Amino acid sequence: GHWFKVELEMSGSTFAVAVYVATPTSIEKTPVGLAWDWGGGIGWGVAGLHIALALAGDDKVLPVPLGRAHLFEASEAQRSLLRPSLDAAALLNATDRYDDQSISTGDPLPFPVVHALGRWGVNG
Repeated sequence: GHWFKVELEMSGSTFAVAVYVATPTSIEKTPVGLAWDWGGGIGWGVAGLHIALALAGDDKVLPVPLGRAHLFEASEAQRSLLRPSLDAAALLNATDRYDDQSISTGDPLPFPVVHALGRWGVNG
């Protein structure tokens, strides 16, 4: 995939937006959605990033972010490992399909989804 910088001018202000365009490929591994953000430096984001990295090394499973992928703390090698996951999320239109409370905002996804239960399971 490729990142593009798009600049928009609205009401006299200029905004820059990053747009990710997936490489059109077939998905050869079984997608598994992770219904929380990846990265971001704290809490479930750190857990999500490490779980995604662990799954990305598997030859049968492809982790798919259903939240945001904040990969600023990931190394270039880790970003490369997760690139097929980002491509799959774009291809499957899966990103941002779940809000912070893991409530679906679209049609059911055609693959398994792992949900965070929250602190002591109170949000699960």
